[in-house]
Amino acid sequence: MTIMRFQRKELTFRQVVRILLLLFYCFLCHFIIIYFEFVDAPTPDLVLIAGNRRIAVHKALFAARVPFFEALFRSGMDANQREFTLAHVSSEVLRNIVTWVYTDTVKIRSDSIIDVLEAAHRMRMVGLFDQCQRILAQNLDTDNVLDILAYASMYEAQWLTSACLWFVALGSRHIPNNTLLQDLNATKSEKHIFLVEK
Repeated sequence: MTIMRFQRKELTFRQVVRILLLLFYCFLCHFIIIYFEFVDAPTPDLVLIAGNRRIAVHKALFAARVPFFEALFRSGMDANQREFTLAHVSSEVLRNIVTWVYTDTVKIRSDSIIDVLEAAHRMRMVGLFDQCQRILAQNLDTDNVLDILAYASMYEAQWLTSACLWFVALGSRHIPNNTLLQDLNATKSEKHIFLVEK
């Protein structure tokens, strides 16, 4: 039986130097690319204000991604205006909106998810609105389903409404105060009427 033995080959000084130079070259190229991307990037030209938070953003990006701002900029907003206050939005909601516009992802705190849903509905931010619906649907339980169903109706969240109704249909025996379902058409939105069979 033949046993193959592999000899350990030592790197020469010249080979080590070449490897180090190659790594340095890769790092330098990466740094140069990032640097010029940063230098060439347009500077923010608008400051959004909500509560005590001020965030500098790019008008062109917000006009392209948020129908509310597209309509605002086209409606005759002063081109020299550098600040805009969102009166009905909290500072936390503003942070979520800006994060989503720039990254397409956002981590929303449970205590502000309904506020973000409302803001996304008002600003016609379909992507963020759908993400809020998914988050709420994934966290349905017997204690919150009726409240979330009311909000879904109010903000015309059809997918979330369906998810809530399915949850109720499958687990209505475990939902306290089930008679509240009969009063959903008395909420702020009058566009949906829910018929619940007992």
